[in-house]
Formats: sequence, structure tokens, C-alpha cells
Amino acid sequence: MHLAIDSEPLFDVPLDHLGERLAELLLDLDGTARGIFLALVHGSGEPQILDRLRETHEKVLIAPLRDRLRGPDADLRARLAASMSGGLLYGLWVARDEGLLRTDRKELITRYGALLQEVLTPRA
Repeated sequence: MHLAIDSEPLFDVPLDHLGERLAELLLDLDGTARGIFLALVHGSGEPQILDRLRETHEKVLIAPLRDRLRGPDADLRARLAASMSGGLLYGLWVARDEGLLRTDRKELITRYGALLQEVLTPRA
């Protein structure tokens, strides 16, 4: 099984637009990614699957973000944004939150992107 968010799209935007770009990438994930995500989440009680879930979380979400960020807290900011990203996928794909599913795509990108941006932006 393979799930990937291509890191290239994360490098082609200024840091102050990274949150919206990440939200857009998450909403653009295809059915294959959804199936893998759901299989990993549903099987996370099994040690081998949990290990795979952790590995996927690190490689697919955290590493590409950390590579894009700078500063002493880049790892923490990447981990927070990755966790928030997983939360969005959980809401859409696992809980099937009707309110989120009904929300206009552009609105979701703007609002969730702003939340992601808050944790991606270094504190002054």
C-alpha cells in the first residue's frame, strides 16, 4: 500500500500560503489514498498496522512539511500541521461529517488553510 502527498506542490508556494495549499492537496487526494487511509485507521489496533500508520504519518505528512519549514520549532510545527491534516481526513472520510461534506470546497480550503497556516507560521 502506498499513500503520498507529493512534496513538490508544497515548495511552489510562499510560506504564507502553505496552509491553503496543504488544505487543497488534502481535498484533492483520490479514492486510492482514501482507501489506504481508512484501512490503516480501521486496523490501527494491530501492532503491524499501527507501525505502518506511524511510518506513513511520518513520511507522507511530517517529513515534506518539515523540509519546507525553517526555525528551531520546524519539527513541532510540521507535526501539528500533519496532525491537523489527519483530523480533516478523519472528519471527511471516517466520521463522514455532513457539515464538512456539504461545505463549499473553496470555503473549506480557505478556513482550514487558515488554521493550518497558524501552526505553520513561526512565532515572532
